Amino acid sequence: MDKVIISAAITGSSPNRDNNPNLPMTQDEVVDAALSCWRAGAAIIHLHARTAQGAPTIDAGCYQVIMERVRAAGCDVVFSISTGDVGGRVSLEDRMALLDLEPEMASLLCGSLNLGEKRVYVNPYEFIARMARRMSEIGCTTELEIFDAGMLASARRLVDEGMIRRTAAWQFGLGSPGAAPADVGTMAYCISRVPSGAPWFLLGRDANQIRMNLVALALGGHIRTGFEENAYYLPGQLAASNAQLVERTVRLAAEVGRAVASADDARRILGTRRAPGSPRAAGARGDNAWE
Repeated sequence: MDKVIISAAITGSSPNRDNNPNLPMTQDEVVDAALSCWRAGAAIIHLHARTAQGAPTIDAGCYQVIMERVRAAGCDVVFSISTGDVGGRVSLEDRMALLDLEPEMASLLCGSLNLGEKRVYVNPYEFIARMARRMSEIGCTTELEIFDAGMLASARRLVDEGMIRRTAAWQFGLGSPGAAPADVGTMAYCISRVPSGAPWFLLGRDANQIRMNLVALALGGHIRTGFEENAYYLPGQLAASNAQLVERTVRLAAEVGRAVASADDARRILGTRRAPGSPRAAGARGDNAWE
């Protein structure tokens, strides 16, 4: 099997310290969490920006500050920036404007989703298609976020109609509220519909996170972990940090004989271009030595 890519979703826009007091919220904490996860084995940081005071934001300047500070530490991690709606507080055009950063990777939710009892995360197909075309124009690798069979059909349509012209990361979020269930039949169907040879990831919320991690490891997929979806290390035991969740994934990968991908391995697997300003290949993660 190919190397396994670990993506760390370290903060999200919805979680808060009611979920876990260890959640990174300020920019300083988000930078520290990104570096710790990279040193632990994460090749991708799925990034939601925070202000210096800790409020979720889609401000491009806040994204830039966080990424530049991480890069300045010698970290070559792949940043996949979130183009989400910050809890329904920003417009579609605000989300589109984030692509002016020309990130090497960015998320794209492939449909609308019921979140909780009252909120709908709105993603009309016209907007999805515009985002996909813009990502292709700037050479950005698309993180296709897929939470049900309808979203999977929309993702396939983007590819079939040529709106996505490079390798994409097919990421399935199963078992979350409003999403398809995290059962064997659903997983088998989703994985079977991924274009031949395309890399796919599994993520799950709460207890489903470790289950999705294990399935991805066993079947040749890749992994997303972190506080955005899960505050716990074990049932009833809060995780001490995002890095603790990454470290566990690294141990599990070793148990099934899968090596963990470096950031440059992930770029090779995903066909991702290197973002301007990112260091060349990093050596030992613990001391930031360069090759």
